[in-house]
Parts: sequence; structure tokens; C-alpha cells
Amino acid sequence: MNKWKDKKNYKTDEIEESRLVAGRFRLTVHRYVGRGDVWFASCPYLFDTRELASKDIKLAKAQAKAGLQVILMDALKDLEEKE
Repeated sequence: MNKWKDKKNYKTDEIEESRLVAGRFRLTVHRYVGRGDVWFASCPYLFDTRELASKDIKLAKAQAKAGLQVILMDALKDLEEKE
């Protein structure tokens, strides 16, 4: 089972970024300087940066993972329809 790996700010000890690697997919939940408590998700080759609704890191991770699952399920559905 894959686990999230957190990267913390060395001054504040707060999580700045969290990454989940599953096979070839690298899902990252992160913040931008100056954007406050807003979390973003990105996954190279699947989607660029997207703003997440949650301000809590645990909920943001769950939201990002659910979003990735939807994208992958839609891609599989498209492949099945083209056969």
C-alpha cells in the first residue's frame, strides 16, 4: 500500500507538500506562498494544478485522491467505448 510522504517547513513544522506515488502516477498536494490555507493538487501528465476546496491537509489529500480516481475511471470508460 502506498503512503503519503509529507514535506514540512523546517521553521514552522507545518506540512508544505504531500506526495503519493502509485506506479507511474505522482499525485502532489501542495500550497503556494502567499495563497494562505489554500491547497492545490497536481499530477504530471494527467492534470495541471487544481485548487482544492478543503483547507485541511487530510481532507485535501482525500479530495485529490478521489479526483485522480475519477479521471482514471473516465479514461478507462473512454477506452472501453472505443473498442
